[in-house]
Amino acid sequence: NSKLDSADGKELAAGLAVSPSLTSLTLNFNNMKGSGEQFGEALKRNSPLRELSMRGCSLSAEDGKGLAAGLSVTTSLTSLRLDYNSIQGSGEAFGEALKMNSSLKELSMVSCFLDTEDGKGLATGIAVTSSLSSLNLDINNIRGSGEAFGAALKTNSSLKELSLGNCSLNAADGKGLAAGLAENTSLTVVNLLSNNFDTAAAAALLKVKQEHAKLTTLCGFTEGGLTEEEDDKNDEDTEEQDDKNAKDQGRTIDLCGDNLGPADAMLIAPEISVMTWLTSLRLGSNFLKEEGIITIIDALQSNKELELLSLDISSNDFNFGPIEEKLVAATLAMMPSLTSLRL
Repeated sequence: NSKLDSADGKELAAGLAVSPSLTSLTLNFNNMKGSGEQFGEALKRNSPLRELSMRGCSLSAEDGKGLAAGLSVTTSLTSLRLDYNSIQGSGEAFGEALKMNSSLKELSMVSCFLDTEDGKGLATGIAVTSSLSSLNLDINNIRGSGEAFGAALKTNSSLKELSLGNCSLNAADGKGLAAGLAENTSLTVVNLLSNNFDTAAAAALLKVKQEHAKLTTLCGFTEGGLTEEEDDKNDEDTEEQDDKNAKDQGRTIDLCGDNLGPADAMLIAPEISVMTWLTSLRLGSNFLKEEGIITIIDALQSNKELELLSLDISSNDFNFGPIEEKLVAATLAMMPSLTSLRL
């Protein structure tokens, strides 16, 4: 974060266009609105650049379209991160760029104010791309694009990781995605948590996962993996804490305040029921309700190898009755390793 502005961005883009050696450029959290077209032109002319990160740079839809124009031409760029920019309206341009690009492997557009049409536009590119292996569209309002993404997944054979968490997807979107996942042969990690699925959509998704051994998660869970937000937190830690924090977070699932509901509990439960590495599960301040809590506790009870130290299921829009009390008591009895419990 160097407080660069639009004029600075344009000057940097001019230099990038003729640089013979630069392979990675990070410009995160600067106010470079209005420089997207220049960076797009630079991508067309620059040959060595492999990674470009412009997270939180106040980019607009027109900036997004300018960058997409460059993406459609470049043959070297493998990673593009545009998280936290207001580029609503550029999804179709990026979809067209993905159809033409053969080098990009990672595209991240977290919290970019994308809407339904953006989602559908991106899906047309996903259906065709032969290089993209990772796509992250978390925290965008792309409700109504699930069928389009499902159709794209039926023909895509390059994508390995897909994250559509907190995207306002509804039950119909969930079923559309399930239909696509049923025919996809490349995906191994998918995150669909914090959407508005009903239990029928969750059941359809779980059925697909059960039938596809290669698909390891519908929740984005990977052993020892850190979320992007946790990576950001680690960047702010002192050097002496880095190793400890990374180790602890690698054994923690922290989904507090993530707008989880009963359908999310259905997706989470079968995955935590077989985890052996998990030591802390944080699900507080959500909307799991009684049925979601019971689903989670049943899953923990069934995991005989788990040595959980900390469990937080507080503030989940439920009241404890005799059934819940018995379940918690039974869980505690079966989990002598537990040292912290929040109800």
